[in-house]
Amino acid sequence: MKLLYSFIFAIFLLPFFASAQTNYKQGYVVTNNGETINGFINYKEWYSTPNSISFKKTLDDKVQTYHPMDISYFEISGIEIYQSARVAISMGKTDIQTVRNEIDTASKTDQIFLKIIQKGTNVSLLSYTDAIKTRFYVADNKTGGAPQELKYQPYLDKDSPSLKKKNIYYAQLIDLANKYRPDDAHTVIDHIVVLNYSEGEILRIINLINNDNSAPVKKDNVRAYNLYAGIGLNASQVTRQGNPPPGTTDVKKNSYLPELVFGIHVPFNPNTGRLIFRTELVLEMTKIHINNYDVEYSSTTVNTYSFTQTSASLRPQLVYNFFNGNNFKFYLGGGAAINFSLYSAANVKRQVSSATVAGFNSVEQEKVPSSGGVWFTPIAKAGFIIGKKLDLSFGYSPATGIQSAANILGVAITSVEAGVNYHF
Repeated sequence: MKLLYSFIFAIFLLPFFASAQTNYKQGYVVTNNGETINGFINYKEWYSTPNSISFKKTLDDKVQTYHPMDISYFEISGIEIYQSARVAISMGKTDIQTVRNEIDTASKTDQIFLKIIQKGTNVSLLSYTDAIKTRFYVADNKTGGAPQELKYQPYLDKDSPSLKKKNIYYAQLIDLANKYRPDDAHTVIDHIVVLNYSEGEILRIINLINNDNSAPVKKDNVRAYNLYAGIGLNASQVTRQGNPPPGTTDVKKNSYLPELVFGIHVPFNPNTGRLIFRTELVLEMTKIHINNYDVEYSSTTVNTYSFTQTSASLRPQLVYNFFNGNNFKFYLGGGAAINFSLYSAANVKRQVSSATVAGFNSVEQEKVPSSGGVWFTPIAKAGFIIGKKLDLSFGYSPATGIQSAANILGVAITSVEAGVNYHF
């Protein structure tokens, strides 16, 4: 359990580690007077739009911090582009759990960074995300004015528990379609009036307004996932679930057997590769053998419970690279194992011997038919990835009870695993 508590404590500290880690990528900033400064930008897991960036002219140089008031533009080469702008920001919530029963028109004006999703011939699409929501903005490149938020205002109907939507962004996009596609605006408008407020759908409309097939801001070709496979050792300690009968003692044997691992590794942001979703299929076997000794006067009774557990284990996990270098990573993570187990070679043997009656040895044995079952257990993971390919992985599953395993005995299994995986 100490290992499990240490893992939980490490997850609690994860935000502090994340803030301390650096990940400088090549890029540049453009100052307010138009000067371009090449260097390196600390690229983090930005789940919200950054309100400042850390910049170095060289990797050995001192860190400079830039806010939206300080620069007009910055780019992390081949990854993301932002521009600074003073814009109106709606404050109304859009989550169905928090929306009000009236339209929330609250807003503020501020100088912020806007992420550029696409630079178009006529119109550009941008976004801004904070703790409240994600907002999309359009910039009319011909007029050169400040980007305008595409307004979306959901609210609860007072007369029924349904969600209503005031889609102001429909009218905004229709105006742009009429301006830049005057001869066939109706073909664009037909798509606008069924539009959802999402990046992919709005981006398709922007393409139509621009009357071209402009791609979103180009990003480096970073793989969104990779597959891996490996082999490991499963060391399992199996105990009776609950206490043995009064006056008796259990003696157990630990199981040490190999396992096969197949998995998929999907980073939430392939360009940083820090927070990862993994799913593994693990094929493993555990040998269970428990002897129960009952010594009474000169008689000794040994009840032996034994069976083989063969499992296919599906394991969704979240892992976080606490150290995230290009050629070396250290991660911690956790998840759950959904175990589909077959119980075979199940056997119950009762052997009675006497210290006073020479040669007395009574043996009764019962073979139990094969059976199966599904059970669940939490898992904690740790490991190292070396050279982007070699993954040294360690796992721990706390004692988890299985009621009437193999139809003969309730057991609790604690597992420690170590293995080597190769990422393709």
